[in-house]
Amino acid sequence: MSTKPGSCWYLAAEEDSILKSSNSIECFNDIQTSFPITETLAPSFEPSPFDYPFFPISIELLDKDFPVFNYSSKELVQYAMEMFKQFDTNSRCLFTLLDLIRNNYFSFVPFHNFWHGFSVAQSLYSIGERNEKYSKYLYGKEYFYLLLSGLGHDLCHPGVNNSFLIATRNDLAVKYNNESVLENHHVSVLIRLVEKSQILTDKEFEYAKKIFLKCILSTDMAKHKETEEKFENTMQNYSVKNKQHRVNFMGYILHTADIGNQSSNFPLAVLWSLRLCREFNQQCSQEEKMGITISEHLYLGRDISKIKNSQVGFIKSIILPMWISLSNHIDNLDDHIKTLQQNQKKWDELKSFETFS
Repeated sequence: MSTKPGSCWYLAAEEDSILKSSNSIECFNDIQTSFPITETLAPSFEPSPFDYPFFPISIELLDKDFPVFNYSSKELVQYAMEMFKQFDTNSRCLFTLLDLIRNNYFSFVPFHNFWHGFSVAQSLYSIGERNEKYSKYLYGKEYFYLLLSGLGHDLCHPGVNNSFLIATRNDLAVKYNNESVLENHHVSVLIRLVEKSQILTDKEFEYAKKIFLKCILSTDMAKHKETEEKFENTMQNYSVKNKQHRVNFMGYILHTADIGNQSSNFPLAVLWSLRLCREFNQQCSQEEKMGITISEHLYLGRDISKIKNSQVGFIKSIILPMWISLSNHIDNLDDHIKTLQQNQKKWDELKSFETFS
């Protein structure tokens, strides 16, 4: 299967598949179900009409356990409007940008979709609102640019990783010399969408581009150790007047939020994990069909033991240390850390996904 050639906004037909798989049993049952392979990762520049049905926004937008799968992508755009309204931007330009971002995620991709992009931005927003909008760490509109980086950090993600694109000699791998292939593409698309929306002045746009690039490249897991080391060195003598310090801070907190879904309540954390496992399973299946080296470390199949052990290991070795490190410098993160510790234990004790249906 494939999407329409030249289109990166194949949303409507697949929207329900995201929302209906909102319990663990359905996600587990689908874990080896294939999803479409895209023929192009080119962006779409066609926004929707300004005709969304608006509804009252609830306080749950500040909740670290925001129930993202309770909402359609259009409803999430309205929540995003609420997040961004504090930044004194033209509302029509803002809507155009947010809708363009929505349209440039593939909704048939189980994990790396608009719901994930929104969740990362919402996590950054929730933490920021607990910490005086990062006023101790950022200048001017950098909070705005950070949230945009979160929302758009996986634009046009095909559901396979950089290694797959490199192994298959994808055009993007050639374009970016096999270096942070997807991340560079996400940045490129976000920059073009921001430019299309005309939401920033020329001066703001030139600076925002640099922020988008530095932040989103920090989400490449191949750069995980480098991002960690930069953050630790930066925070030893942090100065908000130092632009490089601010960039390193934004890159680290975006990276933390990007892989932070396991700090959500356990039922939500399970959904995210199973969606990612489905992407991994499909990539391995595609590698086998194409006769290229299979990423065996990614293949979990339907083996509950492998799935839960992978989550325990990732929380213990990567996610929890990142949140602890962040909490040494940012206040009010105790609930994230406590939930991660609880979830690690719950994964370890897991026998079946039926409990979370």
